[in-house]
Amino acid sequence: MLPRFRLLKTLIERLQGNVGTKKTSAPSDISLHVGFNNLLRRARSGLQVNGLCGTWVRNLEGLNYWMIVSEVAMASDWEAVATEGDNWLPGERERLIILEEDDVMLMPPDSPIVHAVHTPVSYWMEGGLLWDEFSILETLRFTA
Repeated sequence: MLPRFRLLKTLIERLQGNVGTKKTSAPSDISLHVGFNNLLRRARSGLQVNGLCGTWVRNLEGLNYWMIVSEVAMASDWEAVATEGDNWLPGERERLIILEEDDVMLMPPDSPIVHAVHTPVSYWMEGGLLWDEFSILETLRFTA
């Protein structure tokens, strides 16, 4: 809710307000993920990396297991992740984060973190993607 984290949402709102903007979204349209709610029964995600955007989640009900591998632990393995996708194995570099009811997790926008989520029970989660105005230079360096 802090204004410094509204940069991405503000840019998307401005783009959507332009005359002639398409009303349909492309599959990679990030505006669909600025805020989200998930209500699922026993699910898992594939391997993901949100490199340009930070990710925040709040577990409203149920239980989530998050496997993460930090940017520092990745070293030079990014090409293997891109090539192998869900078949990539972290080789004991992963950490497990367990989110219980009312737990909140933030993955910062300037640090690409490999992650996958498993929910052994029904869960309800809210979250979204964000940019931090204080991390613009780090975000630009990541894209270079």
